[in-house]
Order: sequence, then structure tokens, then C-alpha cells
Amino acid sequence: MRGYDLTPFFRPATNFNGSAFDNLFRAFPAERETRSRNPYPSYNFAKTGENTFRLTLVVAGYNRDDLDISVDDGVLAIAGKPSADGDDVTYLRRGFAAPAFERRFTLHEDIEVGDARLENGLLHIDLEHQVPEHRKPRRIAIGSESQQAA
Repeated sequence: MRGYDLTPFFRPATNFNGSAFDNLFRAFPAERETRSRNPYPSYNFAKTGENTFRLTLVVAGYNRDDLDISVDDGVLAIAGKPSADGDDVTYLRRGFAAPAFERRFTLHEDIEVGDARLENGLLHIDLEHQVPEHRKPRRIAIGSESQQAA
């Protein structure tokens, strides 16, 4: 049987306006390995402004108390553990799964995690790329020789 190298399909290829969009998640390969073992929950990553982004995860069946979001040393961790349905519920068939999960994203050093909200089974996490002053482009004024002599 012949194997195929699918690596090019997993690399982030979009670069918005020359920004460092490709590097916002430095460790996509590490995240991809986690995803191959446990694909839950699915997520979208969208650009919402010039320096703002939104990470959206599908967490249907979870409420606020079931979810935990933390940032530690540049790693955004999202964990979910569904609450018990109660002792009086006996499922004859359980087609809707809400397994416990943990999803980690390694963030670029200039990314700040903003608000998080849960709406209609979707967890939205706002991210902002805060460029430090020393990395922002700036204009250098060209002086004349008479200014330098003074």
C-alpha cells in the first residue's frame, strides 16, 4: 500500500495583509497530533478585525459550569467535563455524545486572550494581537546638516 504525505494540507497558509497570522498558533503540529487522537471539539479560527481574532469551539451539551478556560505560559487550555444527567435517567440509546475533553493551543507571545462567551452551543474566545511599540513601524525624520551642527 502506498502512503501519502498530507503535511502541506495541515500548514496554515493564509497571511492577512502581511501580518504574522501564520505564527499566531506556533504549535499547530502539536495541536494537530492532539486532534488526530481526539477530534472533539471542532473549532474555527477567524479574523474579526485588523488585530483581533476569534476562536470558536462547538461545545453543544455543556454549560458554563462544565467548561474551564485558562492561559498558562502562553498555552490556552480549554477543558470540558459534562455534568451528570441525574440518577433517574436511563438511556436506551445515546446518540449525542458530550465527552470530557481538553484542547490546548500554544499562543504567539503577542497574543492576549480577551472575553469568552457561550452562545447556542458555541464557545467564542476573543484574541487580540498586541504589537509592542518597539515592533511597530515608525517614521524616521531626516534632519539637515544645519540641525546637526547646532
